[in-house]
Amino acid sequence: MDIQYSPATVGYARDMCDCGRRAFENDLLDHALFPRHLQDVTNEEAIYKFRLERIRKRLENPRWRYLLATTDSGDGRPKVVGYSGWLAPLKGSEQDVNLARNQDEPEAKPEDTEDFPPGLDVDVYKHVMKIIEDTKKEILGKDENNVWNLASLAVDPDFNGRRIASNLVKWGLDQADEDQLPAYLESTPAAVGVYKRSGFKALKKLKVIKDNETHLLTVMIRKPN
Repeated sequence: MDIQYSPATVGYARDMCDCGRRAFENDLLDHALFPRHLQDVTNEEAIYKFRLERIRKRLENPRWRYLLATTDSGDGRPKVVGYSGWLAPLKGSEQDVNLARNQDEPEAKPEDTEDFPPGLDVDVYKHVMKIIEDTKKEILGKDENNVWNLASLAVDPDFNGRRIASNLVKWGLDQADEDQLPAYLESTPAAVGVYKRSGFKALKKLKVIKDNETHLLTVMIRKPN
């Protein structure tokens, strides 16, 4: 089956959510955020809605650029088999507006703006987000909004080995090269090889799961060509 690539729209949010669940079914960080001891049949729907709403909000935000990998499903609707989510850099005027807004208003924290579902370990979530956000500020400083940030990459396991991940990454790198800006990400252990082959260099390893010394996120950056 041929793989097609196209920008994502809100109409594909549910398909993307389903693809993401398949892609991260065995991911240790996902298991730490949604631990088994907090799971039961009564909160499965709430967790799904939480994941779905996060994707929808990003798709409705013009700074988020999502690319889909799809194939023919046979029923007339393309099947989503992968996606990448890039946070685009703020342009000059946007940075000025954002700076002015931040001077007038207190910074909104993730826990202030999201409704957490039952089944999510909120303490783990806040811990992970703080480490990721603090590290990004530490490494990029005033340029933290002046990069192409790959925030999500998912490929349906049934379609591994078809260069889908590499092609989804390349799309964002082409945008970064056009803007002459770096690309930045935090990689799970499973994806480090894909990013290295795409030209990323490892900068730092982050321990984001308490009491787990093996599942480290790798902060990586790629300079523009």
